Amino acid sequence: MMGESVRRLLVADGRCMKEELLSIGEFAKLRGVSVKSLRYYERVGALKPAYVNEESGYRYYSINQISDLDMVTTFIELGVPLKEIASTAALGYGQSELIEKGRELARERIGRAEAQLLQLDRYADEIAESQRFQSKKRYEREFAERLLLCAPLGGDFDMRRYARVTSAIYEAAPGMRLVPLYTEGVARGLGAPFLDVSSGEENGLIAYVQVEMLPSYPFDAEAATRVALEKGMTLVRLPAGRYSCDRVRSADFSECFQFGLDKIGAANGPVLLAEQWEPASTPHAFVLEAQAFVS
Repeated sequence: MMGESVRRLLVADGRCMKEELLSIGEFAKLRGVSVKSLRYYERVGALKPAYVNEESGYRYYSINQISDLDMVTTFIELGVPLKEIASTAALGYGQSELIEKGRELARERIGRAEAQLLQLDRYADEIAESQRFQSKKRYEREFAERLLLCAPLGGDFDMRRYARVTSAIYEAAPGMRLVPLYTEGVARGLGAPFLDVSSGEENGLIAYVQVEMLPSYPFDAEAATRVALEKGMTLVRLPAGRYSCDRVRSADFSECFQFGLDKIGAANGPVLLAEQWEPASTPHAFVLEAQAFVS
C-alpha cells in the first residue's frame, strides 16, 4: 500500500501536482464507494490520501491508489478487521500475510456458499420425495449416509422443549463448521454413541432431537465431535441403506410426535421421525415420516 515515499513524490517544491491527483469525490466514483467511507478509511489508517491541502482540508488521491482501495474493500468484504488492514498500511509490510488471510477467508466463504447450494438442493429433493410418497401408507426409501447433530429430548415429547433443543442445535452448528439441511425431527436407537444404561437407552427408548448436517470447509471431524460433546450433543453418522417408512399425521404438533414415538416403540436400530412438507399442509396439519433402518 502507498507509503510516505510515494506521497513525497507527489509534492514538488512544496506545490502539489494537482493535475496528477484525483479529488476525493472523483476517486470515490471510480470504485463506487462513498466519500464518507474514504474518510473513515483515512481516520483508521487503512487508506490515507496522497495529499491533503492544509488550508482547504481537501483530500487528493493518486491513480496508483486504486489498487490499494481495491484491496481494502476486498478485505472488508471478506471480514478482515479494518485494524489489521490499517496496521499493514502503517507498517508498510505484512501484505503477504494479509493476502493469505484474505485467501483463507475467501475459501471459507466459497465453502459456505457451496454448502448453502447443497442445502437448497437437498430441501428441493426432500419436497419432491415427500410429494412422491404422500399418498402411500408404507413404503421403502434408499438414503445415502447422513450426518446428524443430536441432543437429548429429555422426557416425553413437548413442543416447546423440542423447539428449544432444535434452536440450540442450529445455534451450535456453525461453531462445528456444519450447515443444517432443514431436515429435522426425533431419533431413537442410534446406538453406542448415546449408550446410557441408567436411563434405558439399552432398550432404544431414549429420544434425541436430530438435525441433518452438511460439513463445510474446512471441516475437522474430531474437533466438531469434541465441541458437540462439550455442548451436550453428539454427532452421529447414519449408515446408507434401505429404510422402511410410514407417515404419521395429526392436527396437533406434540400429539403427532408422541404418537410417532409410541408407534415405533423400542428401536433395535436407527429410527427417525422426520418432519415432512406436503402441498396440502397448513399451520394446523403436521406430517412426520417414520424411517426405520432395514439394511
